[in-house]
Parts: sequence; C-alpha cells; structure tokens
Amino acid sequence: DSIDKLGGSTEEQAAGQMELLLAKDRAVDDLLAALEDPDRAASRRLLVEVLAGLMTRVDDERIEAALLGHLRDDPDHTVRAAIAHQLGLHRPVLFINSFLGALADTSGAVCHAALLALGKVEDKLEPAQTKRLQESARRLTSHGHLGARLEATIRVENFVSGWISDARQAELAARMAMAESLYTQALDYAPGSKRGNYRLARFYFDNGQRERGLALLQTHGMVLEIPRLSRAP
Repeated sequence: DSIDKLGGSTEEQAAGQMELLLAKDRAVDDLLAALEDPDRAASRRLLVEVLAGLMTRVDDERIEAALLGHLRDDPDHTVRAAIAHQLGLHRPVLFINSFLGALADTSGAVCHAALLALGKVEDKLEPAQTKRLQESARRLTSHGHLGARLEATIRVENFVSGWISDARQAELAARMAMAESLYTQALDYAPGSKRGNYRLARFYFDNGQRERGLALLQTHGMVLEIPRLSRAP
C-alpha cells in the first residue's frame, strides 16, 4: 500500500515515502521488486529516492547493487539521473568510479547529476580519476544540456585555477620556467580560458616580455584600445 502511494497525489507520495523509510529492512524486498516493475513507471524516481535513503540505514548490499545497476542500464534517463543525484547526496565518495562512468551517459541530465556529485569529492580523487574527470569535463563543455555544460565549465575552470595557483607559487619562488610551464599546461587543457590567458599574458608582461604579453592581452580582448584623434572632438 505504501508503494502504491508513491504514484498518487503529492500528499500520498509524502506519506508513502515516510512509511517506507520507517519500515526500513521490511520494505526492501518490495521496493526492489517495484523498481523492476514496468507498470510503476510514474513512481520509479520516488522508489529510487526511498531506496537511496534506506541505503544508509539498512545493512543490505542489494540496494546499492540495484541502484548502481540501474544507473548504468536503466532505459529511462530520468531514473538514471535520479540515481546519480541521490547517490551524490548519500556518501558520494563511495561512488566516484560510478559517477565517472556516468559522464559517458547519452543523457545530459545524468552527466549533470554526476558532475555535481563529483564536485563534492574532487579533492578525494586519485590521480587516474582526476585525469578521467578532466577529460570528460572538457568534452562536456560543449554539451547541448545547459546544466551539464555549465557544470563541466566550472570543473574545467577549477582545474585551470589549480595550475594557475601552482604557477603563482612558482613565480614567488623565482622558478620562472616552472611557472611558464604550468601556465602553458593550463592553456593546453583549456585554450579558451579567459583567466588562464590573462595570467599567462601578465606573466610575460610583468617579467621582461611586455610586447609578448601585450599581444596576448590584445588577442583575447583584454586591452582597451583608445584611438588618437586628429583633433579634439
């Protein structure tokens, strides 16, 4: 009866969710069966939400396995996106590789949810995982889904900011070759980054290569060009 309520009115949905969460392990079998039932299409996203909520309260490995399986293979992209979103709310550090895999999903909504989740644990990624995120985020900056595109751009600029920060530290330590290399690395990764191009241009401008720096600033529209008039207006 509680599962049936998930397909009802807003009030019924809220009541059903509360009843199922309070039932804990007694509800798991029926919830997993309902998730596989094609006749419950209208309530499957709420089923995902309840199962994700129970995952941290019930010691049942079937819940995690079911959610991860549907994240990969469910035919409904809204269900895949809901799973990515819910897993991102509940201990996302445990599902980093699953989120990275979801970045190859054909649905922008799924990619968006996975990027949001990865943004929460970016500092927990291993080097190989960071590289996967860098490559996927750069690819998704041109995605047709607005949310995925914007979140991917944020991730890309975060990586660029990291290289810029390291380059600035190298400058302060008078390691100029290292600083230039880091600025270049940032722009090899994101050639269109305004901040990356500005910092490299200022690096040249402030360190004995004024014309080179000025040319780079001009190329990227960062210099105000004031014409000299032949007479006063």
